[in-house]
Amino acid sequence: MEWLIPNHEFRTRYFTVYETFTRLKKFAALLPNNWLAKTPQTLALMRLGRQSAERERISEIN
Repeated sequence: MEWLIPNHEFRTRYFTVYETFTRLKKFAALLPNNWLAKTPQTLALMRLGRQSAERERISEIN
């Protein structure tokens, strides 16, 4: 029966995992809802959109 974890050690491990999970949930609640959508590809597309809008604005001025 050496493979059994003593009760106090089990409680320590369980609460450590529980605390970590709780902290992760609190951290995730602080993130914006669309934080997963902010991939490099999405950011590149947004940058291209801003650049084309800027070019269009400059061409209207000229």
